[in-house]
Amino acid sequence: MVQVPHLPEELLQSVFSNFERTELYDWDERVKRQMLRSICLLNKQCYRVAQPMLFATVDIQEGSGAVGKLLQATVREPRLATLVRVLRIESWRGFDDERTISTEEAKYLQDTAVPAPDILPPVANVHPILGTDLAGQLLADAIEGSGDIFCEGERQIPCPVLPLNVLRDIRLTYALIDAKGLKNLLLSSPCVETLSIEWGDSCVGSCELRYDELGDAIRICHANRSLHNLKSLTLDDRAAQDFAREDLDDEVFPPLGDLRVLSILQTLDVPQSALVGVDESLDADTDDSA
Repeated sequence: MVQVPHLPEELLQSVFSNFERTELYDWDERVKRQMLRSICLLNKQCYRVAQPMLFATVDIQEGSGAVGKLLQATVREPRLATLVRVLRIESWRGFDDERTISTEEAKYLQDTAVPAPDILPPVANVHPILGTDLAGQLLADAIEGSGDIFCEGERQIPCPVLPLNVLRDIRLTYALIDAKGLKNLLLSSPCVETLSIEWGDSCVGSCELRYDELGDAIRICHANRSLHNLKSLTLDDRAAQDFAREDLDDEVFPPLGDLRVLSILQTLDVPQSALVGVDESLDADTDDSA
């Protein structure tokens, strides 16, 4: 091991913080992660200071096997689970492989887990291990996802390590979410403080986007003791406007409605249509008169 002189930990934290990840996973972020891994190998002091930065944000990419690796690491050293603060999920569509941990990995986990029942449920057949079996093992309180699907008939939150009940920050981009999916998500996340949804375009898929139904979902969730901590709400449907209502027979789409139940809301960032509604018959009349 390389000999590195011991320095004040405040100084090391200041230096190592330059290698913390700040953006979505890209080449620069991969370099930063590798740098933190290398720093952890310098000496015990560097390991102690840099390890929380290394595990603070975990990227789970499609087909990377990251869920299994993360679970193995937290079984070997349970303290690591407390360091994870943000999960960045590339695509929840690709989680079929991630939800299944190989028989060899499962046996390894059973052999090394202490105590095993705290990590794995007592099941006779450990292959496959489904998402709900591992939920809540991490203490992350924020999640960023892209290409997310929350629609009627779709499996909700197919992430083995996502602790919904403690999430405080949910940011979904390129998402496909309808009122029922939003209700299911929020009822599972009673502590959320920041909710940001950016709908995807037709390449993601199509779903009914009705602000009155989204508003109803918000009010239902609040009545069921969710959203009492919501401080920031962002809804961005610009990319979805081409398809979100084209298959619906209605011409009038009401707005979100009364949101006064969100008593501590500080930031509301929504399009005009969410506040006043949409009347497509007026557009048609304008076109005819022209």
